[in-house]
Amino acid sequence: MNRTIGNLKVHIFKDKAEAARQVADDIYRYLSNAQKRGGKVLFLSSGGSSLAILDFITDDILGDYTTIGVLDERYDREGKNNNFVQLSGTGFYRKALKSGCAFIDTTVRPGQTRNGLADYFEGKLREWRKNNPDGEIVATIGIGPDGHTSGIMPFPEDKERFDFLFNDERWVVAYDATGKTPCPERVTTTNTFLKLIDRAFVFAVGREKAEAFRHMQEDRPVSEVPAAILKELRGDMYIDRELSEVVSR
Repeated sequence: MNRTIGNLKVHIFKDKAEAARQVADDIYRYLSNAQKRGGKVLFLSSGGSSLAILDFITDDILGDYTTIGVLDERYDREGKNNNFVQLSGTGFYRKALKSGCAFIDTTVRPGQTRNGLADYFEGKLREWRKNNPDGEIVATIGIGPDGHTSGIMPFPEDKERFDFLFNDERWVVAYDATGKTPCPERVTTTNTFLKLIDRAFVFAVGREKAEAFRHMQEDRPVSEVPAAILKELRGDMYIDRELSEVVSR
């Protein structure tokens, strides 16, 4: 299989745990270099399996130069499915809190609508960029079995709607993904924002990602395979041997 997909370098590991540790090691090195330069970093984590990466990142590299948040959000008033709530339950979050990191907290406030959360999230991202024009944006990014990435679901049946939602001027949008995901109320960063990421750490493990991984490498529209946008980003992709072997057949 190709060891590059677009701008991404592909690295293959024995299993999910080994891949997660390597992502964490590479994030550590990236943050260490930024810290030495005196730079500011916005670090956004994907939810789901990508959260497993975080606890491998040691706390000695965290500090007030880093702002932490999630790459996309699930609008949930009860908080059960909220990505930031899940992030805040990790050991990484507790270490970051003690180390003086700032956070973009996207839990749903009382009375906050889905669109209200999207406006708040976008406002915080733009505020960070305004205050840190030379700062770097890094993110862990997952890929779903259906080819979605961040909270950007496929719309093969409606390219115009896909472009309106994810390829316009907004950095964050709220929308209803009923029929596409078990958690349909989404608040997600857009392709417009993803293109601003300075370093992407793409994490995809398991045979269930094989079809999405194949389609990502093909010349398919992003409205059909949203993960295809990741080929335009600078960074690395970490996969496990199981996924590699299935794709290579």
